[in-house]
Amino acid sequence: MGYAKDMTIISSLLTLTFLFYALGRSADTIIYNLRRIGAGLGLNLFFLGIVLGLFTSLPEFAVGVNATINNVPSMATGNLFGGLFVLFGLILGSSLILNRSVRTTGSALLWPLAVLYLVAPFFLSLDGNLSSRDGTLLITAYIALLFYASRIYKHRRRVLYRDQISAIFWVITGLVLVIVVSNIIVRTTLTLLTSLGLPPFAIGLLVFSIGTNLPEIIVMLRSWRRHARALSVSSLLGSALANVCILGFLAVMRPLPITIDASFIIMTSFLLALVLLLFSFASTARRLTRSEGVVLLGIYVLFVATQLWLLKIQGPFPSLFSG
Repeated sequence: MGYAKDMTIISSLLTLTFLFYALGRSADTIIYNLRRIGAGLGLNLFFLGIVLGLFTSLPEFAVGVNATINNVPSMATGNLFGGLFVLFGLILGSSLILNRSVRTTGSALLWPLAVLYLVAPFFLSLDGNLSSRDGTLLITAYIALLFYASRIYKHRRRVLYRDQISAIFWVITGLVLVIVVSNIIVRTTLTLLTSLGLPPFAIGLLVFSIGTNLPEIIVMLRSWRRHARALSVSSLLGSALANVCILGFLAVMRPLPITIDASFIIMTSFLLALVLLLFSFASTARRLTRSEGVVLLGIYVLFVATQLWLLKIQGPFPSLFSG
């Protein structure tokens, strides 16, 4: 009986690994062809990165919707909250360590507005609930931020050509694949949760948050190789903003109950430290450095270690968030 259970767990883990790879490749198809369309339309590189961030968050969106439909919204919540730490702590921190430094561009007002938006869900959750009204507010604020970003950057307006029309076809194909694969991921994970007894929020926070950010990792690597480093930073910022917007969308679908406990308070404190440090680093000489990358990565490692410690001391994998 134990052997059969172990084989089921191993099989589920291998399946999830393959599915996350497929999810990343599908999203990469979307990203690559969107870059073709954006270049053809003459979009500003930094603004294009913010828009790309919306599309690199498609895995989170698809997983979130499927998790909500399958009645495990806490998995989606953990995925989206954890994604903020992965984006700015793990991915950006690691890329700065490996590539030394990167210049940051953008309006002086855009960064503080982005910081306020990123921490907004945590303050809106202090009443123990992310309501449909809160979700509507987050979605509206996201649209306003995109509009503001589009106004402060100059674009060279062009028309679509035939090769860009084919790019639109591949974007749609990639969207379909992302939705299908994410649905299979959620169903496979539910089987794994039953076998391990792990809470959905912990899976989303510590595992899904890495798996669904494969597109961001791909964008970062390609941006560095093609000497478009501003694109990597802006796409990470855009993806983080999109994560919050997706959280708002899920709250509109179904209000999200949130338990204000030690885990929530610690997570909020870590996020505040992370985004405030990032804002400070980005504002200093308009450059992010390797030493700052070490700090960002260190915050992520400490955050994960703290969450694992909380799981251990609170008993046999208690649910961190209700639902």
